[in-house]
Amino acid sequence: MNAPVKKIIAVITLLLIMSAAAFAQTAAGKITARLAASAAEKSDDETVKVMLVLERKSDKTYTPEALLSARAIKRREKMVKSGVLAAIITREDLPFDPQDLAAIEAAGVRIRHALKSLGRVSGEVMKKNLARVEAIAAVKSVDLLVSYPRLPDEKNVELKVQPVPQAAPPSLKGNQTFSINYGSSLGQLQQIGVPEVHNLGLTGAGVLVANFDNGFRLPSHESLVTMTIVATYDFVDKKVSVVPNNPSSGFGAHGTNTLSTVGGYKEGKLIGPAFGADYILARTENDSSETPFEEDNWAAAAAWADSIGADVITSSLGYTDFDAPYQNFTYSWQELDGKTAISTKAAVRAAQVGIVVCNSAGNGGSVSAPANTLGAPSDADTVISVGGVYSSGVRWPQSSVGPAADGRIKPDVVAQSSGVVAASGSDPTAYNSLAGTSFSCPLTAGVAALVLEANPGLTPVQVRDILRQTASNAASPNREYGWGIVNALAAVNLAQTLSASLPEAVAPRAFTL
Repeated sequence: MNAPVKKIIAVITLLLIMSAAAFAQTAAGKITARLAASAAEKSDDETVKVMLVLERKSDKTYTPEALLSARAIKRREKMVKSGVLAAIITREDLPFDPQDLAAIEAAGVRIRHALKSLGRVSGEVMKKNLARVEAIAAVKSVDLLVSYPRLPDEKNVELKVQPVPQAAPPSLKGNQTFSINYGSSLGQLQQIGVPEVHNLGLTGAGVLVANFDNGFRLPSHESLVTMTIVATYDFVDKKVSVVPNNPSSGFGAHGTNTLSTVGGYKEGKLIGPAFGADYILARTENDSSETPFEEDNWAAAAAWADSIGADVITSSLGYTDFDAPYQNFTYSWQELDGKTAISTKAAVRAAQVGIVVCNSAGNGGSVSAPANTLGAPSDADTVISVGGVYSSGVRWPQSSVGPAADGRIKPDVVAQSSGVVAASGSDPTAYNSLAGTSFSCPLTAGVAALVLEANPGLTPVQVRDILRQTASNAASPNREYGWGIVNALAAVNLAQTLSASLPEAVAPRAFTL
């Protein structure tokens, strides 16, 4: 780069910094530097996306039944008994004061999500109204709600999978045969010991799995039509249906793929590990052309899943780089520390209230230690982050590596992420061979559901530790494989050695802030 060009860039950069500083001075105190920098580039009538930290105050008394389903209360009982929660409902469950929310809207904020478990409200507001928002006493800080592109593209190979004839179920070894004809999905399940668990009669029955994705555009796929769907919600377009509004495009295909991987059922073609579980579906990602999606959708979906009573979250999403023009606000690898990202905070809360969270580690490949290529919320300690391997067990090169920024080993475990058989997102009777940690994650989440069916009293940390201790690399976990390839049969056997009964009922109590 020649000197004049460097000088021009330096002048532009200085002007931007001065402009941001000037704006910060007019809205001093509560507005963060990155919001000030973003707002400085906009006219007064342009909107900015904001994340408000809101003081929580209320003089009302709430009972668990007023805020949670009976299923969610029952799930939280074990967390109280284990000492993780002080009570079935806590401060984080309480709604914001309606008057405070009304004041925020009156100041010009169009509220997206009230993230009560995180004490935050997301939305958008014209630049000229930021000072009005800052003046609200209940608003403690005003930050930029940043946007993200996808994690590195997954190279999905659109190969038609030929169905295996129904006549003879495939055999494992010796005289053992499987009770189900797995078709072309046998390999991805056999690698992690699922068919043997199905032979025991465990299918995920009684477990409620929440799947977060970019929509589910083909619920009529033959592998999904027998699935029990308890609830759905589109957090992008604020509607009940999770079929994207533009189904003629490919939007929502990824969700169809991942859902079939964890719970699909079509003998001779595709079987998911937890085909007997019930499901709730959340569309959290907006993949319209280059339109970014927001991390707060994930946090809102986690709170929704909690209130319904989900036992497992499977999320083949991740957050690292910001979309233009916010590249300077990209999470550094040092911020993948288990406590910084909004989705990470939400995932930690989900685990705290008893939900087993499984998340793709990401498709960022390798990087020199101590840096990592993880995507939030896979950096959380209580999240089961899932890397990927080939069918041979060799690491898939694009699988993200740890450790988390604070030195914890990540990923936790691995499963097949290349050549994974999944339902087509466009043809109701076709199947594709796909690649990405998007598919090793639902395979692992399905195993987590089998473990919970075997022992419903387990906490999320216990499930995580069981999967780690029974995986193929448990003796020497590392930043590429974590504790190794999941072993469903060994995990279920270990789970059943623990107390198989739920803790005795915990007396619900009301909560007043």
